Formats: sequence, C-alpha cells, structure tokens
Amino acid sequence: MIEAITYAPDLAALIEEMAGADSEFVTVEDGGVRLNVDKTPIVHNSGESLALVRVPDLTTVDFSGLQVLASDDINGDVWAVLFADVAATAIYDRVYDQTPTTYTDDDNVDHTHTPPRQFGVFA
Repeated sequence: MIEAITYAPDLAALIEEMAGADSEFVTVEDGGVRLNVDKTPIVHNSGESLALVRVPDLTTVDFSGLQVLASDDINGDVWAVLFADVAATAIYDRVYDQTPTTYTDDDNVDHTHTPPRQFGVFA
C-alpha cells in the first residue's frame, strides 16, 4: 500500500472527470461521485483541495485533474517527502490554511488555536 498526498487544483473539474471514469474505485450515485479509497477528511480552499489517501498503487488516483504532491510506502513518511519538496510544500501551504485563530470563551478568556502542520494521519 502507498500513502499519497493529492492535490486537485479544480475540484469541480476532477469530480466531472471522475464521473465519466471507468474505474473500480469510483462510485457515481445519487448525483454524487466518490473515490473509494481510504482517506482522511479532505481540505478545501476555494476550488482547490488536498487529501491524504491510502491506495494499492498510484494508478488508483491517475486522473488528469489530480496531482500527487508526495507519496511513500505506508511504512515510510509521506509528510517528510512532501516537506522536502519546495514546490509541493508551497501548494500545500496555499490550500491548507495554518493561520492561528483566536477566540474568546464564555469566561472572556482568549484562546489561540494553531492548526497542526499535517492535516491528517492514518492511525
């Protein structure tokens, strides 16, 4: 098995492409399209998206509208592969907002939440 961090620059176009695909990993039902692979929740920013997926091989996610930013064997470290690639990391940082946010609780105490560097991990 392989873990991969995928990037869709235009999620709507990817969904349209997947709807017409002849793949055992794609299900079209009730007007929706699903890629049937293990994945963490998808990160969205405008029309772009990122996902951490676990697939038998990279042909499973071979769509023109889907780019693999990084991949590694499941015993490896896909995040190290991603962060070693400057161009892939720039895309990742643009889509996955890691800006700290501050909120005030009911006791009028301010708290700051900083999203983790990695948006997902398989247990």
